[in-house]
Formats: sequence, structure tokens, C-alpha cells
Amino acid sequence: MACPVLTRTVARVSGAAAVCGVCMCVVEHERLGIGDGAVQSSQVPGRRPILRTASGHRMGRVRLSSRSLSGCFFEPVVQSDSSWQDQSMRPHSVSLDKIAFDDWQAIHSWARLPEACRFQPWGPNNEDQTRDFVKVAVEAWSSTPQQRFAHVARLGDDVVGVGELHVRSHTQRQGEISYIVHPRVWGQGIGTGIGRRLLSRGFVQLGLHRIFATCDPRNLGSARVLAKLGMTYEGRLRHTAWIRDGWRDSLTFSILEEEWRAEDSE
Repeated sequence: MACPVLTRTVARVSGAAAVCGVCMCVVEHERLGIGDGAVQSSQVPGRRPILRTASGHRMGRVRLSSRSLSGCFFEPVVQSDSSWQDQSMRPHSVSLDKIAFDDWQAIHSWARLPEACRFQPWGPNNEDQTRDFVKVAVEAWSSTPQQRFAHVARLGDDVVGVGELHVRSHTQRQGEISYIVHPRVWGQGIGTGIGRRLLSRGFVQLGLHRIFATCDPRNLGSARVLAKLGMTYEGRLRHTAWIRDGWRDSLTFSILEEEWRAEDSE
């Protein structure tokens, strides 16, 4: 059985099976002298993803699934109703700018959409709720010490998403990234571009040691992006948020500064 997130993995050699660390289905993989464990992928731009165990051992390169699903506002998101288009991704074209209050209307253009908040405890937003969100995000830039760094993502002059970096502990150098992409540009690599820039700012500018992110287990598109960013699947947290259809779990991914530097140098 092929994993819907990591399809076309290395074909069976010894017949060994492992549990996919992203979606918990059973996938077959080539045993390379390591024990069974959670499986996931990471990717360097222009190269196929690397299949890894949760402990970081590489198990060969794989292809990503051809589908992505839905995302969110305060956690990593890339959604698409169309096929996943690796060839059309241009994450380098995305720029991040410090969020400003005047951005609220652009942000509201997706914050009001049910599909944009499918897996979230908020939304769909009314205008007042979006203005309040932007106001608080702008004010956070003046906090001392600053813990929240909110940005708008642009393609040219067009605001197409929001990305945030939260410092969860200055002492322990721990951070968290989150982002949302406008539904009209799902499947174009925007979330990957936002994620890469947030990781770079966290490790280079803020000197963080570990950065993590979470996503709903049903959000396969989000899980794919986190794996492409080189993040390692760490586990599933139960009942972390109440949303419209009940309690939701969260998958946790993370990357360490030395792992990010190794990925960035390849």
C-alpha cells in the first residue's frame, strides 16, 4: 500500500513495512540497516524529497503525492483544489514584509472564506475580527522583548498570504512558524516560500536553535510543505483545539539549526 503523502517510495526489497509518520498509514520501504520507525520526507530545491525516519536517518529520495488538501490561518497551510504542480513552484518569488494595518482588507479577502479556516478554531471572520487580528499583529512588533513577528507575503505588490514567526522561549531559543495562503494561489509553492523565509529569519536573525510547526492530521497539503522544508515529524498531540466538527489533533514537526544549515547548504 502506498502512502498518500509519500507516494512512490522505495519499492519493497525485504518486504519491510513502516508506519508513515505523516498520515499513520502503512508504507513499504527499503530497509537500509535501520529499524522501523516513523517515516517522512525533506526536500532541497530542485531535488526530490528525502525519505527519513523520525530519528533523521535517510532512506532514499521519493516523489511527493499529486494532491494537496486544506489549510489554515495560524498554522502551516497550503491548499489546492488542483493537482500539486512541482514544476510551477516559484517560492523564490515570494517576499515577506512587516504587516501593516492597511493590509487588513487583503487579509480579509481570505479570512472570510470557510475553506481558508477549515481546520481552525476561528472564522470565517467578519471585518471587525480581521481588523482586530491585524491590529494585534502590528502592535506585537513594538513589544519588548518581541515574541511575535507577523508578515504579509507578496507576489509583486499583491498580498497572497500571511506568515508568522513566534519566539516561544528566548532562553531556550525555541520558535514556531505559521502561515496561510490565499485559496486562489494554492498549489503554486507560496507556502513553501513563506516557510523557507520564516525559517531563515528564525535561525539567522534571531539565533533560534529549534523551530516547530503543527498541522491538522487531515491537512495533507500542510504536512507535505513541512516535510519539504526539511522538518522532522515528532508526533501527534491529541485534542489540541476545538473546531466546528469537534476536537482536532495536531501533528508536530520541527527542525534544528544544524539541520537547517545542512539543508540550506546542499
